[in-house]
Amino acid sequence: MLPTKRIRLLLFCLFLSPGNGIAQLPSNAEPGHSARIKIDFTNPVHTMQGGVGASWHAIEKPAPLPLYVNGRGGNPPFEDTDAWDQLYNHATWLGMDWMRVEFTQLMYEPEKKKFDWENREMQNLYKILDWCQQNRADVMLQQMRSDVAWNTFPEWQNDPVKVAASGPYSVEDFAHGLGELVDYLIKKKGYTCIKWLCITNEPPYWWKQPSGDTLSITPSLRAVKEELGRRNLKVGLLGPDSVPVPALDPKRYDFEDLIDAWDFHEYFAYFDWQEANPPTRGRPIPMHRFQQRLTDWAKYAHEHGKPFFLAELGSHHYGTDIANPGPAVFEAALHNAELVVRGFNTGTDAFSRWSYTNRGETGAQWQLVDTYDVKTKTFRKQITPHENCYYFYGLISRFTAKNSTSATTTVEGGKTGEYQRLFAAALTSPKGQTTILVVNDGETEIDAAIEMKSQSGSMTLYRYGVSRTEEGRTDLVINPQETINPESGRFKSRILPKSLTIFSTYHLKHSDPGITVE
Repeated sequence: MLPTKRIRLLLFCLFLSPGNGIAQLPSNAEPGHSARIKIDFTNPVHTMQGGVGASWHAIEKPAPLPLYVNGRGGNPPFEDTDAWDQLYNHATWLGMDWMRVEFTQLMYEPEKKKFDWENREMQNLYKILDWCQQNRADVMLQQMRSDVAWNTFPEWQNDPVKVAASGPYSVEDFAHGLGELVDYLIKKKGYTCIKWLCITNEPPYWWKQPSGDTLSITPSLRAVKEELGRRNLKVGLLGPDSVPVPALDPKRYDFEDLIDAWDFHEYFAYFDWQEANPPTRGRPIPMHRFQQRLTDWAKYAHEHGKPFFLAELGSHHYGTDIANPGPAVFEAALHNAELVVRGFNTGTDAFSRWSYTNRGETGAQWQLVDTYDVKTKTFRKQITPHENCYYFYGLISRFTAKNSTSATTTVEGGKTGEYQRLFAAALTSPKGQTTILVVNDGETEIDAAIEMKSQSGSMTLYRYGVSRTEEGRTDLVINPQETINPESGRFKSRILPKSLTIFSTYHLKHSDPGITVE
């Protein structure tokens, strides 16, 4: 997760029936613009080597002041089995199947070669991995930072802020510690869900040295790869885990032979229609250019036998200060949905939203579920969806299976002026289920004609969705709202303004779990 401004300075569709919360189709909508969505299932883009999920943090201890670090303390106490059952139920409803699970070295190795496997934060980690194991979600283990004075540069060891920001003083000890952790989790605890390992979050922010320069991650990647090999641990290494997604230039990285997958983070893409007056926060990039960057990186990675992951995503454009609701306002939720839908067409292998749990008081409100009451400083008895983002991102994860194949999808029409406002993607699950995802980021309804090429046999599609009408609601009931029987692979549907619409052969009632793996 990209640090807040303060940290950087320190470190350098569907309407609601009134009152019942159930999303329903409009009965008297006026005609709008028209568009044609063409889906060619005979021409697949890519079969994902992952899926759709979120970051889930095990970290509990506060960061050293004056640092304000997201991604800690968002889980209920591990002893509270009722709260964790609620947390599990939400994760299951969301159908998340590719989870970035986060920790620090301080959790498991507070002193050199002295390991603690039973503390509170490790219990959080096991709780998270238990859900992933049971639901067959792939896990990307993410060491966010070290936070251990014993392996910090000597001149920094008495400064907690610099300890948090430091790269390892001893690369060998760093690699040994990670090897012990992965060995324990896989061989002793039996977590077969662990597929990937990332050694640090977003260098250079958390990978410093006293000279002021960023410490190269290459020696540590090499040492960790050798350590995993000695232990015969079949876990893939990722890198660089940096932000933002740059233009394709793999030669700038000298560790390509050491990683098994490429991964980046992105928070600065913005709607194409904002191009005339773009946001100023961070390093803004219009989404069509961002989409091209994903396409370029995915193509390059696949040509070299590696997957390409978007391991963090969100939007900084609506506010990221302490307790700021910006990451979950309606526009941010719609942005994230559009980013993923467009990303399916690029060949990207997995998408992970920042984040599943988060207190929302040590940074902005990034969480998908509300576990903590900022006003009372206590954990909530009832864990509920966080407004907007839960349903917009959640419907995508709920109706997509791990290792799905994206079909070539094109949209004709659906513009307002020079800007495209309608975007679509189509996925086929490993067992042949079909899900079509459509985002309308415009202010006008669009009558869409959807044409599917060579999707064998007859099918029944069910429509689901959320739109501007549901803004701020946390009590939606998502059931099928319309049954569609395409004729010769064709059907028509009205796409609401500012909406995410899903057509799927999955018939899911609100009480059903989401789709993770088949």
